[in-house]
Amino acid sequence: MMRITDGCNITAETVLRKCVRRTFGASHSVEELFHSRIADAAAAGISNLFKFDKDLCDMHVTDKIARSAIGDLMRTSNHKKINEFPEGQHLMDKVHKMAAHFSYSNRWAKLVAAATQAFAWT
Repeated sequence: MMRITDGCNITAETVLRKCVRRTFGASHSVEELFHSRIADAAAAGISNLFKFDKDLCDMHVTDKIARSAIGDLMRTSNHKKINEFPEGQHLMDKVHKMAAHFSYSNRWAKLVAAATQAFAWT
């Protein structure tokens, strides 16, 4: 895996081309290998650099809007945060830790049993 050092489209294009060259040698290009080339709408710039299909997939757009609204997805401009929401980030951190806690051992089954008992009246 190669690290992308910034959020620039040209950097991502360069890294992807290097990965393909390293894996397949000079015999194949990115354009040859990726037969299904509809890009995530958020990656349209990279898609344009590869001259991929003009159709864009909007599947993750609503997820990105919601994640941005609660502080889970940070947007930046010129390396400056433009939509900080520390309270939302703190809440999401707590939710993530709670989910991780209940993913081990039989904790999930105990949580479901407790919730079933607590809400048996519904």
